[in-house]
Amino acid sequence: LAALDTPTRREVRDELRALLAAAGVPVILVTHDDEEVRALADDVWVMNAGEIIQQGPVPDVFANPATPAAARILGRRG
Repeated sequence: LAALDTPTRREVRDELRALLAAAGVPVILVTHDDEEVRALADDVWVMNAGEIIQQGPVPDVFANPATPAAARILGRRG
């Protein structure tokens, strides 16, 4: 979605969310965009150097980074 302009990105993201919900199947989405994570994901896995360093529901992970590395990756102070 990164190559799309902002209004189109929002529209595609909303349509994608609806399609994923309707399909009812698990999907792995790889992104560095926290807006995409918040809009599309139920759970998030934070990775650092190929290792999962935190996972859980999106609001919990963003509100409570488990480590300084997770905080940095999530754009928070660690």
